Amino acid sequence: MADTAPTFTAPPFPTLILDDDAGFWRGPLALGGTTPEVTLYVDASLSEASYASAKELLAELTSLQQRAREGIIDAAGKESEGVDGFFAFFRDELPEALPEALRGEAPAEALTSALMLCGVALHSDHEGSFDLTLDFTFGREHSDELLAVRFSPTGELCDVSHES
Repeated sequence: MADTAPTFTAPPFPTLILDDDAGFWRGPLALGGTTPEVTLYVDASLSEASYASAKELLAELTSLQQRAREGIIDAAGKESEGVDGFFAFFRDELPEALPEALRGEAPAEALTSALMLCGVALHSDHEGSFDLTLDFTFGREHSDELLAVRFSPTGELCDVSHES
Protein backbone atom coordinates (compact mmCIF):
# COMPACT_ATOMS: atom_id res chain seq x y z
CA MET A 1 0.00 0.00 0.00
CA ALA A 2 1.39 3.40 -1.00
CA ASP A 3 2.01 6.06 1.61
CA THR A 4 -0.35 8.98 1.35
CA ALA A 5 1.01 12.49 1.55
CA PRO A 6 0.23 14.37 4.75
CA THR A 7 -2.38 17.10 4.48
CA PHE A 8 -3.42 20.22 6.35
CA THR A 9 -7.11 21.15 6.43
CA ALA A 10 -8.23 24.45 7.95
CA PRO A 11 -11.34 26.10 6.53
CA PRO A 12 -11.82 28.58 4.95
CA PHE A 13 -8.79 27.28 3.02
CA PRO A 14 -8.83 24.17 0.85
CA THR A 15 -6.94 21.08 2.00
CA LEU A 16 -3.21 21.36 1.36
CA ILE A 17 -0.98 18.45 0.48
CA LEU A 18 2.28 18.82 2.38
CA ASP A 19 5.51 17.73 0.72
CA ASP A 20 8.77 17.26 2.61
CA ASP A 21 9.12 21.00 3.29
CA ALA A 22 5.73 22.70 3.11
CA GLY A 23 2.34 23.09 1.54
CA PHE A 24 1.39 26.08 -0.56
CA TRP A 25 -1.90 27.32 -2.03
CA ARG A 26 -2.87 30.48 -3.89
CA GLY A 27 -6.36 31.46 -4.91
CA PRO A 28 -9.44 33.54 -4.24
CA LEU A 29 -10.77 33.33 -0.70
CA ALA A 30 -14.21 34.58 0.33
CA LEU A 31 -13.73 36.79 3.39
CA GLY A 32 -16.34 39.11 4.81
CA GLY A 33 -17.92 40.18 1.52
CA THR A 34 -14.67 40.35 -0.46
CA THR A 35 -12.74 37.72 -2.38
CA PRO A 36 -9.07 38.67 -2.42
CA GLU A 37 -6.39 36.40 -3.85
CA VAL A 38 -4.62 34.97 -0.85
CA THR A 39 -1.69 32.61 -0.37
CA LEU A 40 -1.39 30.00 2.34
CA TYR A 41 2.00 28.58 3.34
CA VAL A 42 2.23 25.77 5.90
CA ASP A 43 5.57 24.51 7.22
CA ALA A 44 5.56 20.70 7.01
CA SER A 45 7.78 20.34 10.10
CA LEU A 46 5.08 21.45 12.55
CA SER A 47 3.85 19.01 15.18
CA GLU A 48 0.30 17.65 15.22
CA ALA A 49 -0.39 19.84 18.28
CA SER A 50 0.79 22.91 16.36
CA TYR A 51 -1.41 22.00 13.40
CA ALA A 52 -4.39 21.65 15.74
CA SER A 53 -3.73 25.06 17.33
CA ALA A 54 -3.24 26.67 13.92
CA LYS A 55 -6.53 25.21 12.67
CA GLU A 56 -8.33 26.78 15.64
CA LEU A 57 -6.80 30.18 14.85
CA LEU A 58 -7.62 29.95 11.15
CA ALA A 59 -11.21 28.98 11.93
CA GLU A 60 -11.51 32.53 13.29
CA LEU A 61 -9.73 34.21 10.36
CA THR A 62 -12.18 37.13 10.16
CA SER A 63 -11.66 37.93 13.85
CA LEU A 64 -7.90 37.43 13.51
CA GLN A 65 -7.84 39.91 10.61
CA GLN A 66 -9.69 42.46 12.73
CA ARG A 67 -7.21 42.03 15.57
CA ALA A 68 -4.35 42.39 13.08
CA ARG A 69 -5.84 45.65 11.80
CA GLU A 70 -6.17 46.93 15.37
CA GLY A 71 -2.51 46.03 15.91
CA ILE A 72 -1.51 47.93 12.77
CA ILE A 73 -3.39 51.02 13.93
CA ASP A 74 -1.83 50.71 17.40
CA ALA A 75 1.67 50.42 15.88
CA ALA A 76 1.17 53.48 13.65
CA GLY A 77 2.73 56.64 15.02
CA LYS A 78 4.95 54.75 17.44
CA GLU A 79 8.72 55.01 17.32
CA SER A 80 8.94 52.00 15.02
CA GLU A 81 9.37 52.82 11.34
CA GLY A 82 7.44 49.68 10.32
CA VAL A 83 3.85 50.81 9.83
CA ASP A 84 4.61 54.48 9.24
CA GLY A 85 7.37 53.56 6.78
CA PHE A 86 4.99 51.25 4.93
CA PHE A 87 2.31 53.93 4.66
CA ALA A 88 4.91 56.55 3.66
CA PHE A 89 6.28 54.26 0.94
CA PHE A 90 2.88 54.00 -0.72
CA ARG A 91 1.98 57.64 -0.15
CA ASP A 92 5.31 58.88 -1.58
CA GLU A 93 6.37 56.21 -4.10
CA LEU A 94 3.16 54.48 -5.25
CA PRO A 95 0.19 56.75 -4.56
CA GLU A 96 -1.70 55.10 -7.45
CA ALA A 97 -1.92 51.94 -5.31
CA LEU A 98 -3.98 53.81 -2.71
CA PRO A 99 -7.66 54.58 -3.04
CA GLU A 100 -7.92 58.13 -4.41
CA ALA A 101 -9.45 59.46 -1.19
CA LEU A 102 -6.39 58.26 0.77
CA ARG A 103 -3.65 59.80 -1.35
CA GLY A 104 -1.67 62.46 0.46
CA GLU A 105 -2.15 62.64 4.20
CA ALA A 106 -4.64 60.12 5.56
CA PRO A 107 -5.10 58.77 9.08
CA ALA A 108 -3.77 55.32 9.91
CA GLU A 109 -7.30 54.06 10.53
CA ALA A 110 -8.38 54.91 6.97
CA LEU A 111 -5.23 53.45 5.43
CA THR A 112 -5.56 50.29 7.50
CA SER A 113 -9.16 49.79 6.44
CA ALA A 114 -8.03 49.85 2.79
CA LEU A 115 -5.45 47.07 3.30
CA MET A 116 -6.18 43.66 1.79
CA LEU A 117 -5.19 40.34 3.27
CA CYS A 118 -2.88 38.67 0.76
CA GLY A 119 -1.09 35.94 2.69
CA VAL A 120 -1.26 33.59 5.63
CA ALA A 121 1.78 31.63 6.77
CA LEU A 122 2.51 29.05 9.45
CA HIS A 123 6.20 28.79 10.26
CA SER A 124 7.86 26.67 12.92
CA ASP A 125 9.70 28.68 15.52
CA HIS A 126 12.90 27.97 17.43
CA GLU A 127 10.96 26.62 20.43
CA GLY A 128 9.23 23.79 18.56
CA SER A 129 5.99 25.68 18.15
CA PHE A 130 4.82 28.05 15.40
CA ASP A 131 4.06 31.61 14.38
CA LEU A 132 1.04 32.53 12.31
CA THR A 133 1.58 35.56 10.08
CA LEU A 134 -1.04 37.56 8.19
CA ASP A 135 0.31 39.65 5.30
CA PHE A 136 -1.49 42.79 4.14
CA THR A 137 -1.02 44.92 1.03
CA PHE A 138 -2.57 47.71 -1.00
CA GLY A 139 -2.24 45.45 -4.04
CA ARG A 140 0.33 42.84 -5.02
CA GLU A 141 0.05 44.12 -8.58
CA HIS A 142 1.64 47.40 -7.39
CA SER A 143 4.38 46.21 -5.06
CA ASP A 144 5.75 43.34 -3.00
CA GLU A 145 5.79 45.59 0.10
CA LEU A 146 3.77 44.02 2.92
CA LEU A 147 2.69 44.66 6.47
CA ALA A 148 3.21 41.38 8.30
CA VAL A 149 1.30 40.80 11.53
CA ARG A 150 2.61 37.88 13.56
CA PHE A 151 0.56 35.95 16.13
CA SER A 152 1.56 33.35 18.72
CA PRO A 153 -0.07 29.89 18.83
CA THR A 154 -2.46 31.25 21.46
CA GLY A 155 -3.56 34.07 19.17
CA GLU A 156 -1.60 36.80 20.95
CA LEU A 157 -0.40 39.55 18.60
CA CYS A 158 3.42 39.49 18.72
CA ASP A 159 4.48 42.19 16.28
CA VAL A 160 3.78 44.20 13.15
CA SER A 161 6.55 44.70 10.61
CA HIS A 162 7.12 46.21 7.18
CA GLU A 163 8.37 43.48 4.85
CA SER A 164 9.49 43.63 1.24
